[in-house]
Amino acid sequence: EVNASGDDFDEISFENLLPGSYYYINIQPMAVGTDIYDTGNSIEFELTQTDCGCSLTETTGQPENFTITQHFGRLYFEWVDMSYCEQGFSVQRGQLSFAGNYETVSRAACQAKHQPESYYDDIVNTPALIVGQTYEYCVQAFRTNVVQWDSNQESPDYESNPTCMPFKLSWEGGVKGVVRTPARYGHLPIADTSVSWSIAIPDSEEVLEGNLTTDGNGEFEIYVETDLLDNVAAAMVIRVARNSGQIAHTYECDSVPCTERTIYIQPLTFDNAVEFSDVSVVVVPGTVTIATTEHNAFLDGCPLSDAKICGYDHHRRTLLACVYTSPFGRYEIPIVNGLDFYLEVTYGQNHSFVRTENERVREPKGMYDGLSSTGDALSHAYFHADAEDEVQRPVDFRDVTMSTARFEVAGGLCNRTLGQSLIELTIPTCADTWSKMVQLDGWFQGMQLP
Repeated sequence: EVNASGDDFDEISFENLLPGSYYYINIQPMAVGTDIYDTGNSIEFELTQTDCGCSLTETTGQPENFTITQHFGRLYFEWVDMSYCEQGFSVQRGQLSFAGNYETVSRAACQAKHQPESYYDDIVNTPALIVGQTYEYCVQAFRTNVVQWDSNQESPDYESNPTCMPFKLSWEGGVKGVVRTPARYGHLPIADTSVSWSIAIPDSEEVLEGNLTTDGNGEFEIYVETDLLDNVAAAMVIRVARNSGQIAHTYECDSVPCTERTIYIQPLTFDNAVEFSDVSVVVVPGTVTIATTEHNAFLDGCPLSDAKICGYDHHRRTLLACVYTSPFGRYEIPIVNGLDFYLEVTYGQNHSFVRTENERVREPKGMYDGLSSTGDALSHAYFHADAEDEVQRPVDFRDVTMSTARFEVAGGLCNRTLGQSLIELTIPTCADTWSKMVQLDGWFQGMQLP
């Protein structure tokens, strides 16, 4: 109520109104000293809205702190809400709305930060966009009409002033890679492999480069974003390396020895793939000796020369390698790093072997009792080849085969006994240190010998 007696006025101020709200204003005169309004001379104002802006200087609610981030072929947006009136926000590239509107209402009336993850510009699938070019993006608050005063009057759509910024599209590319053993060795992942990459910038001395390591699955992922490249393919050189103790790992690329690969990456492509096969081996030592011939010079028995030792993949039952013992009964067999393996020893026909067990030898990872691929009973200890082991302990075997030998020392055609006879037996691999004396009391004698 305004006391306008005797005064002319053309402005009335209202205080404590809610910001961004619609009001219907009707001014009716009333004679002084009465309480009767002259409704016939009232003044009616159209539907009026108070300012939407949180700022006293910018009354439309224009967003602030507008920023753009590019990642994996998408542009993500962030801004601060400065409006009381929004139903949502729209982001446009030039005059184009590329993803519809982002409809949300801030929990806070002002200064709320918006950083939507599902609202972005997909530049990979927009052929019109060119890497290296600059485009203008704008964000503004909006609301469609929500108030209808009567059948002829409703609130207009609301839009704040836009906030705009230029953005240059960066060159992006990605590579997914893996380091593992070849398919013939089970595709076992090789973790903790060092991976380095580099891209030489054309017509420049600058080089982009980086380093990372493979994870527990032997996998790695390279992501590059740069303003040094335009809309051209880039040659990326990828190198791998790993040392396990004293062993430097070796690699193959498509069955050819390699230490690096070069791939060409088109801008905004992230499905590039590369694989390295780790063909490094662990050399497992051991000896094969003859049971019952133990003595001071050879505590485990005389060496067995030319015994055949074959290594097998424990899980796939596939042959890995075969070697033969030296004249000293020793062997070294290469096993692919990371494999579980078992060994089989053969010599001549029908020889039997047992694994030597003492504090010097390699401990088995486990025992297997089951059937072979042909259905035969199969039982063995299996081991794990790990290049990280500082000392590669041996897997030793003993030949426990015993055979019956018949000795005859006879006189004449009638096999006369010639008294006591002594026969000295030796083994070529330890002839100087071991022998066995056989005494014959008759003209023949049989006995068990190794």
